[in-house]
Amino acid sequence: VAAAAAAAAPPSLKAVSLACLLPTLLGYYKSEYGVSYAYGSAVAAVSFLALRSLPRSTVLPHPTTVAAFHALSVVFYGVRLCAFLLYREAFVPRFRRMRERIEDRAKARGGRFARTPFILSCAGLYGCMAAPVLVTSALMGDVPMLSPGKDWADSAAVVAVVVAWCGFLLGALGDVTKSYSKALNGEDHLVTGGVFSVFRHPNYTGEVIGWVANSAA
Repeated sequence: VAAAAAAAAPPSLKAVSLACLLPTLLGYYKSEYGVSYAYGSAVAAVSFLALRSLPRSTVLPHPTTVAAFHALSVVFYGVRLCAFLLYREAFVPRFRRMRERIEDRAKARGGRFARTPFILSCAGLYGCMAAPVLVTSALMGDVPMLSPGKDWADSAAVVAVVVAWCGFLLGALGDVTKSYSKALNGEDHLVTGGVFSVFRHPNYTGEVIGWVANSAA
């Protein structure tokens, strides 16, 4: 039982680096992919590594700790973002045209290997964005989410993780609302209903809230 509950080894620097770099190599294929699919995949992959490093009993059958909820929030964000990007690319011609314009400009600046500094810098950025999850998994792997105790730092982390989830869910709701409304009314339709009646840009607002809270956690 003790062995099953024990945490795995923390993710190594090599594993984290590869989790950030490998998805970003998509930028060699399509420049825009380096900041879209690569972004979502990299932060989700690093957070999944952090999740795997936690004691199994704190993750399955359901998450119980601050670290588990924090890691899952960024896994959710990354997977959800990639799913949205895939939908947009498959069903929204405007975004396919935009992707090709970006690719044409990238090709005009030089060959594919000229993108290497861009790709490496993006990989580093994604690692920094996911780094708070690694810190939380190392320091708060046993702090209960629902009863963190009297330590103010633990309580603050709980609040930050809840706010991060709220931000990422707000962004997801904004993307779904906008996509549904434009699918019904045309690409040029100005969305003002639902969550857009409260936030002008709920997807961007949600991202800001989510990532600031992610860093605070």
